[in-house]
Amino acid sequence: MPLAGLVVNRASPEPESGLPAEEALAGAGRLRRESPGSVTAGLLRLHADQVRTVERERALRERFAAAHPQVPTAVVPALAGDVHDLDGLRRIGDLLGSGG
Repeated sequence: MPLAGLVVNRASPEPESGLPAEEALAGAGRLRRESPGSVTAGLLRLHADQVRTVERERALRERFAAAHPQVPTAVVPALAGDVHDLDGLRRIGDLLGSGG
């Protein structure tokens, strides 16, 4: 019987900044108090949301891996557009082959 695996498709990309979500939210709160409607405060909130999404997805993958250690898992990051042709499928194959 062939070995089955889990492919996690469209995984959220981890922000390049190491700024934790809590610090981003705290900074956004301070900026909102000082400058209501601050674009920077909005960007900090978006960053915090992205960090939390990545953390939530990672926790789900870890829970699955702990419950099913015999099932190999591969992660494919979200691409800029939908995959609808052979070039897109090749890109996914390249990402799977390189580990993301």
